[in-house]
Amino acid sequence: MTQSRWEKNREHWNETLDARNLDADARGDFLREVALYETKDVRVGLAYLEPLYIRRVRDLGGGLGQASYLFAQRGARVVICDISIRRCIEAKRVLTDLGYGDRVECVVASSECLPFADESLQRVWTKSVL
Repeated sequence: MTQSRWEKNREHWNETLDARNLDADARGDFLREVALYETKDVRVGLAYLEPLYIRRVRDLGGGLGQASYLFAQRGARVVICDISIRRCIEAKRVLTDLGYGDRVECVVASSECLPFADESLQRVWTKSVL
Protein backbone atom coordinates (compact mmCIF):
# COMPACT_ATOMS: atom_id res chain seq x y z
CA MET A 1 0.00 0.00 0.00
CA THR A 2 1.30 3.44 -0.93
CA GLN A 3 1.78 5.92 1.89
CA SER A 4 0.22 9.34 1.60
CA ARG A 5 2.40 12.44 1.81
CA TRP A 6 0.96 13.08 5.29
CA GLU A 7 1.90 9.56 6.45
CA LYS A 8 5.44 9.92 5.07
CA ASN A 9 5.88 13.26 6.83
CA ARG A 10 4.54 11.86 10.11
CA GLU A 11 6.85 8.87 9.85
CA HIS A 12 9.85 11.17 9.24
CA TRP A 13 9.10 13.39 12.24
CA ASN A 14 8.43 10.42 14.52
CA GLU A 15 11.80 8.92 13.55
CA THR A 16 13.84 12.12 13.86
CA LEU A 17 12.81 13.02 17.38
CA ASP A 18 15.88 14.45 19.12
CA ALA A 19 17.02 11.85 21.63
CA ARG A 20 17.96 14.54 24.18
CA ASN A 21 14.24 15.26 24.55
CA LEU A 22 13.49 11.67 25.51
CA ASP A 23 15.63 11.69 28.65
CA ALA A 24 13.88 11.36 31.98
CA ASP A 25 14.93 14.93 32.84
CA ALA A 26 14.66 16.82 29.57
CA ARG A 27 14.01 20.16 31.28
CA GLY A 28 17.57 21.51 30.89
CA ASP A 29 17.86 20.63 27.21
CA PHE A 30 14.38 21.93 26.50
CA LEU A 31 15.03 25.29 28.17
CA ARG A 32 18.31 25.67 26.22
CA GLU A 33 16.38 24.97 23.02
CA VAL A 34 13.77 27.58 23.99
CA ALA A 35 16.56 30.13 24.51
CA LEU A 36 17.89 29.38 21.01
CA TYR A 37 14.36 29.44 19.56
CA GLU A 38 13.48 32.84 21.01
CA THR A 39 15.08 34.94 18.26
CA LYS A 40 14.17 38.49 17.32
CA ASP A 41 11.51 37.39 14.83
CA VAL A 42 9.90 35.19 17.50
CA ARG A 43 9.90 38.06 20.03
CA VAL A 44 8.25 40.34 17.44
CA GLY A 45 5.64 37.68 16.74
CA LEU A 46 4.96 37.20 20.45
CA ALA A 47 4.47 40.94 20.89
CA TYR A 48 2.05 40.98 17.94
CA LEU A 49 -0.06 38.21 19.52
CA GLU A 50 -0.42 39.99 22.89
CA PRO A 51 -2.28 39.99 25.15
CA LEU A 52 -1.75 36.26 25.39
CA TYR A 53 -3.25 35.74 28.85
CA ILE A 54 -6.75 35.97 27.33
CA ARG A 55 -6.01 33.96 24.20
CA ARG A 56 -6.17 30.43 22.89
CA VAL A 57 -3.23 29.93 20.55
CA ARG A 58 -2.85 27.10 18.04
CA ASP A 59 0.79 26.16 17.53
CA LEU A 60 0.77 24.53 14.08
CA GLY A 61 3.68 22.16 13.62
CA GLY A 62 4.40 22.76 17.30
CA GLY A 63 6.78 19.82 17.57
CA LEU A 64 8.31 19.63 21.02
CA GLY A 65 6.55 22.77 22.22
CA GLN A 66 9.21 25.47 22.38
CA ALA A 67 6.83 28.17 21.15
CA SER A 68 3.99 26.74 23.22
CA TYR A 69 6.17 27.12 26.32
CA LEU A 70 6.64 30.82 25.52
CA PHE A 71 2.89 31.26 25.01
CA ALA A 72 1.98 29.39 28.20
CA GLN A 73 4.51 31.46 30.17
CA ARG A 74 2.59 34.53 29.05
CA GLY A 75 -0.74 33.05 30.16
CA ALA A 76 -2.13 31.66 26.90
CA ARG A 77 -3.96 28.39 26.58
CA VAL A 78 -2.18 26.50 23.82
CA VAL A 79 -3.14 23.71 21.45
CA ILE A 80 -0.10 22.11 19.86
CA CYS A 81 -0.99 20.65 16.46
CA ASP A 82 1.62 18.32 15.02
CA ILE A 83 1.59 15.31 12.73
CA SER A 84 3.92 13.39 15.06
CA ILE A 85 2.25 11.69 18.00
CA ARG A 86 5.68 11.13 19.60
CA ARG A 87 6.42 14.85 19.49
CA CYS A 88 3.01 15.67 20.96
CA ILE A 89 3.52 13.20 23.80
CA GLU A 90 6.99 14.56 24.60
CA ALA A 91 5.83 18.19 24.38
CA LYS A 92 3.01 17.52 26.82
CA ARG A 93 5.35 15.65 29.17
CA VAL A 94 8.02 18.35 29.24
CA LEU A 95 5.52 21.21 29.53
CA THR A 96 3.78 19.38 32.37
CA ASP A 97 7.14 18.90 34.11
CA LEU A 98 7.71 22.66 33.78
CA GLY A 99 4.33 23.45 35.35
CA TYR A 100 2.34 24.34 32.22
CA GLY A 101 0.55 21.06 31.55
CA ASP A 102 -2.81 22.58 32.48
CA ARG A 103 -2.38 25.27 29.81
CA VAL A 104 -1.39 22.96 26.95
CA GLU A 105 -3.20 20.30 24.98
CA CYS A 106 -2.00 18.39 21.95
CA VAL A 107 -3.77 17.39 18.77
CA VAL A 108 -2.25 15.04 16.21
CA ALA A 109 -3.27 16.56 12.89
CA SER A 110 -1.95 17.86 9.62
CA SER A 111 -2.07 21.65 9.24
CA GLU A 112 -3.79 20.99 5.92
CA CYS A 113 -6.79 19.41 7.65
CA LEU A 114 -7.33 20.88 11.11
CA PRO A 115 -10.02 19.43 13.37
CA PHE A 116 -11.35 22.82 14.52
CA ALA A 117 -14.58 24.64 13.76
CA ASP A 118 -14.42 27.64 11.45
CA GLU A 119 -13.47 30.86 13.22
CA SER A 120 -12.60 29.01 16.45
CA LEU A 121 -8.94 30.01 16.24
CA GLN A 122 -8.14 33.25 18.08
CA ARG A 123 -4.45 33.13 17.26
CA VAL A 124 -2.35 30.79 15.11
CA TRP A 125 1.41 30.43 15.25
CA THR A 126 3.71 28.52 12.96
CA LYS A 127 7.45 28.64 12.41
CA SER A 128 9.68 26.53 10.18
CA VAL A 129 6.87 24.21 9.12
CA LEU A 130 7.08 24.34 5.33
